[in-house]
Amino acid sequence: MKRFIVMLATTAMAINVSAQKTITLSKEESGADEIITGNTFKVTVTGYPGATVTLSSLDENAKNIKLVAGQLGITSGDNLAENIVFKLPESGKKTIALFADNSIDGKFTINANVNGENVKAKFTIIAGEITAEADAEFYYLGNKVVLTGTNTESKKVYFYIKGNNVAFQRLMDGA
Repeated sequence: MKRFIVMLATTAMAINVSAQKTITLSKEESGADEIITGNTFKVTVTGYPGATVTLSSLDENAKNIKLVAGQLGITSGDNLAENIVFKLPESGKKTIALFADNSIDGKFTINANVNGENVKAKFTIIAGEITAEADAEFYYLGNKVVLTGTNTESKKVYFYIKGNNVAFQRLMDGA
């Protein structure tokens, strides 16, 4: 009996496809099958040591799901549209980090071909959320301005100001 497991990220939710194949799909940030744009996620493939694995997707924007640079053992491909190929190590398990850039969202399927056997994992890439709030409704010259909020869309925050007799200008970058 052959058994291959494809897992996204760390928290597992098993979906039994058949007695011989299991797909495990997860994500740290939001729901079990949702990945926020602009974030890295992981795909773990488990199978026989030395097996050749090809990760791919036929989805329209698969070229925007990119391999995170610097990973050892990748023999070809740098995004899901170009087929990411590697061999499973002696442990029979390898985790690959992928990045979903900010230009895409929607439903995707990762295909893992392990020595001719196909396993699929479905997931959704969603837009992140940006919120901002000030602690007061009005400010006067010399007042301290406190802004709070969240940004799950990207790693950077940009601050701008515009007002009467103040041209639109960037104030500072936040991380």
